[in-house]
Amino acid sequence: MRVGTDQLFVEIDERTGTVSSMRSSLNPSLEFAGNALNTSYESFQRGPWLGDLAFRIWLGEDRWQRELTTASGDVREVTRDGDDVVVSYSRPSRNESGIQSMRVVQRWTSDEEGLTFTTRLENPGDTVLEVGELAAAFVMNMDYEGIFKDRSIVDRGTGELQRIWHEERVQQHLHLAGRGSYALYQRPAGDAPVLFVAPTADGSWENAYQIDKDIACQWRVTFEGPYYIAAHTRATRLEEGWLKDSRRQQLSANGNSSLIIPPHGMAEWGFRFRVLQDATEVFQALVDNGQVAVEVLPSPAVPSGETVQVVVGSRTPVTMTSESTNLEITELAPCAGKQVFAVTLPTPGEKRLLIHSSGQLATRILLYATVDPKTALRRHAQFIVERQQYNNPSDPYGRDGAFLPYDHDIHAIWTESEECFQVGGSDELSFTIGMYLAEKNARFPVQSQIDVLDDFLDRFVLRRLQDPQSLRIRAGVYLGPVEYPSRQFCEWTAEDAAADTRYNNYVLFAAFYYALYRIARHGAETRRSAADYLSLAWRTLVLGYEIGVTRAAGAPAGEYQFELLELLQNEDAEGYAALAPHLEAYGAGVVADPYPFGSELFIDQTAHSQVYHGLVRYGSGDAAARALEVVRAMRTGFQPCWFRYGVDERGSVCLWYATPQNSEVLFRGFEATGRIDYLKLAHGGLSSFMAPMLENGGARGWYTWWPDRLGFDPRSLDSALGLFNYLRAAKSYVVREAVGTVGYGCRVETADGVHHITPWEGVNQRMWVDDHGWNIDASRGSVAAVVSAPALLEITFENSGGPVDVTVTECRPHPATVLRVREAPGAAVSPVPGGIRIEGFDASGTLRIERLSGGQP
Repeated sequence: MRVGTDQLFVEIDERTGTVSSMRSSLNPSLEFAGNALNTSYESFQRGPWLGDLAFRIWLGEDRWQRELTTASGDVREVTRDGDDVVVSYSRPSRNESGIQSMRVVQRWTSDEEGLTFTTRLENPGDTVLEVGELAAAFVMNMDYEGIFKDRSIVDRGTGELQRIWHEERVQQHLHLAGRGSYALYQRPAGDAPVLFVAPTADGSWENAYQIDKDIACQWRVTFEGPYYIAAHTRATRLEEGWLKDSRRQQLSANGNSSLIIPPHGMAEWGFRFRVLQDATEVFQALVDNGQVAVEVLPSPAVPSGETVQVVVGSRTPVTMTSESTNLEITELAPCAGKQVFAVTLPTPGEKRLLIHSSGQLATRILLYATVDPKTALRRHAQFIVERQQYNNPSDPYGRDGAFLPYDHDIHAIWTESEECFQVGGSDELSFTIGMYLAEKNARFPVQSQIDVLDDFLDRFVLRRLQDPQSLRIRAGVYLGPVEYPSRQFCEWTAEDAAADTRYNNYVLFAAFYYALYRIARHGAETRRSAADYLSLAWRTLVLGYEIGVTRAAGAPAGEYQFELLELLQNEDAEGYAALAPHLEAYGAGVVADPYPFGSELFIDQTAHSQVYHGLVRYGSGDAAARALEVVRAMRTGFQPCWFRYGVDERGSVCLWYATPQNSEVLFRGFEATGRIDYLKLAHGGLSSFMAPMLENGGARGWYTWWPDRLGFDPRSLDSALGLFNYLRAAKSYVVREAVGTVGYGCRVETADGVHHITPWEGVNQRMWVDDHGWNIDASRGSVAAVVSAPALLEITFENSGGPVDVTVTECRPHPATVLRVREAPGAAVSPVPGGIRIEGFDASGTLRIERLSGGQP
């Protein structure tokens, strides 16, 4: 039974009254709905499907009764009413868990813009009916595990399986914020159409949670299974025991309410479905749907003390109040028919804004004021030195000198784990701690920290992890309980720990050596020469390509390899000759494969950065553009919420290490194309990654926001790898928008066309001033302030006592333009494509650069 138009239609199963298909003429081959053909989970073979509902009814005497449409087939009637399809449950079901307490009438109807699915609940009794759960099963075409099950790690990473995942499945982007809620569904390929789903104008979404918890979890490679989206969850919270063992009395962010239906009364709840050409249309789609739309500039996460602009679209005027303490809210002049509010966040932590429309709460916005990024990044390095190096010669596994994860619950190094890779000194959770420390000191050197890096290298890395002659890298040194018959795959035997063919480890170790090379080249005291570290870098990387199992796939933090290759071309002919053929072969592979984005987890986000840079170097502009759309699709929900906005989609896991890594890709995409959506999503993800940082310099792990799993993991997990990526990605951008000049990663004050810019993203080495056409990249030194005008750029550096190396180019070079340094005593000035490079500049001075000979930015 079909309802809808070619723009969007559903097929309703006459037996179950649920959706068996949802498609659009914009891409007729794309199935949005989950069904028996594309969903392999055994527990779903008889539903629930899209259109099924779940209820919990209060019976009194501390009892709730679960009632399900899936269990009510004995009373279900599916009929036509003109062009509509009506699914009715008009009398009590005799089945266990069937609908017994009320009459339920569902209706699918369509118009030229989309579909509406409404449910009317009628209370036939003489007493009040309390519905403590009202939830709709959103079983969409999101069974990823069924594609890759029982396939090898190599087969999963490229080729046909990746094509199926990118073209024949959809990703879900949820925003749960009362009447401002919505969901977007889009192919991982990143193209049209995008399915927009929201509550009808007076409706609300309170929570979302797994239908079957046994299908998957945040630790599984497929993340999580299908979800209920719920308007009322009072009973669900109590019956499912959400947070009962950790935060027993805590309610969910949107509350946990019940629906009260008076005697012989009724209530309605509905959903609106429509297709969009692009996710950027979600703001207007919300307004069209009678909801309140919100955008936060520059993003919902900024350092404490900074001010954001909250842009609100609504059919009726709104008011804004604070649910948090000490927020400063000022309404500004409207812009293009939208209300604009300035909100200052004076202290660190989550901040909540309430937006009211027509006297009702329309939506709740979650912001986050982070600790100062500059301070946090430097303190984290010292935290590592003081608290995360394991100095224990008696350790039975030989981890003396290693860096290990940190548990902030007990304020101690984390030394034991069921998953041996986590505490074995190698891999993303342990070794990347040293990577961060090295990359930080390549940019901001501290001799005592550099001494610790060399100590780590000599006492642990080249003694226990990596053979100093062959450079083969062990999986780790920590072992599991090998004597137990119940031993799991992650509990390593000695043979497991000695395995040396993990490609990713070679990429991570080479990044560490590359940073040490830069430290030594800049004159710091090190135990080896710069040439020695450089040799270790390329030899390690080459070995990874020779023996690594997944070398055809991208690795975490792998983008630096192409930068290293360019360096070798000038600094080490032997290294260049050894590495270049491997990267060329890798480049040929990603150019030939439409979806070369798989990795060890096959649908996560770790490969995308290396793939994009490989396509830029070896492929065409079209191939790189497609990669940008795939990266964008992972975070394209545009949710005005600090842990979702610009964050790669990974089920309930937010703020893991790929987010800043892929922000760098989207930053490059903005610079290449001028697309502001790339910039917004890139900066949003980057700035939110400061939220796990603590004032003492420690870093927590992932953030999860589901009703039964809430908050940061108190262990550091792989946050160091994310912070390594942050150091390489962070950049300030100054862009003109409808509301005025906006600083992404910086504070901007503009007078008479001149920008006075103070960076706050923490690295403070790179800046793009879009309207004036300046692009700054300081490889040594730190920018304190910039004054930008169309023909003159003034850069003031932090006076750290050391020299500054900086490159200034034009954002869009003009052949008739010349850049000239007014004065730079003692510095070496040389031309580069599109600009100039200044090396050895005295940081105590102000660098002034003129644009001459015409040419507009």
